Amino acid sequence: MSAFDFRDIARSVQLPNADLQFAIIACTGMLIVNEAIGAYSVSALFKLTASFLFVAAGLSGATGSKSYAYFLEPENRSSLCVLAGLVLSAISDFFLVPSKQAYRQGSNARLAHSKSTSYKRGIFLSIVARTAYAASFLSSINFSNVSFVLKASKSEFRSPDFVMTIGFGYLLINWLGFFEKERQFASWFEVPQELRSWLGGYLAVSVLMVATATATDKGLQRITGAWLLMLSDIFAAASVFGVEDGRTSESDEEWKPERAEWKTAAMGWIIYYGGQMVFAGCV
Repeated sequence: MSAFDFRDIARSVQLPNADLQFAIIACTGMLIVNEAIGAYSVSALFKLTASFLFVAAGLSGATGSKSYAYFLEPENRSSLCVLAGLVLSAISDFFLVPSKQAYRQGSNARLAHSKSTSYKRGIFLSIVARTAYAASFLSSINFSNVSFVLKASKSEFRSPDFVMTIGFGYLLINWLGFFEKERQFASWFEVPQELRSWLGGYLAVSVLMVATATATDKGLQRITGAWLLMLSDIFAAASVFGVEDGRTSESDEEWKPERAEWKTAAMGWIIYYGGQMVFAGCV
């Protein structure tokens, strides 16, 4: 292949059946519309429905051609881990929905919710879900065949790809400034001190998931799903902790930071549900 072609990705990535794809896309669209107009109850309903649908998509792939006993066999535990990740992700989405009281705070709704116990539960479940995805990638690896030689292209676990992806993830998180001790003039994020360990663990596991997918996938299914999910994590963090620079000078008195608006969350949802559909296709 002489040039990068997105059609090759489309041909190599399996998605759930067309009806479930359409339902997830429709729910995501309605979620965005209702978030834009501030319809809390309807927005939450469509968000949770879309999450339920990607679990249903994974289960439909499981029940369509396999019995449940199939997943109990050691060689098929990868699909079981993916299903666990889908279920845990859906449950975490429930906890990450802001309360109605927090939602009424307008542009600060997600930041207010981030300090709640419910949000921390959602982050914890998201960490476990991404760990399940990483475990699914590693579950079929025979580590006696792992190669640590740079030129080994057929290894089950490509160590150079793993190390380079970890390095890229670290540089990306550092460049975005998630964990700056003091807010800088052009900071993109402002993470409260009490949430830094939670967000740090979340992003670390997300990068680990992507690195594991990149190092083990023989095609593009796992890589596509993992990268989409990590990208959605960044947009999700931006919708909660992102700061828009509303100042006209470097003077603190004239700096009036505003939280990222619904458009940032909307972009994250599009990428997130796309990534979950790709993972559902792994089953």
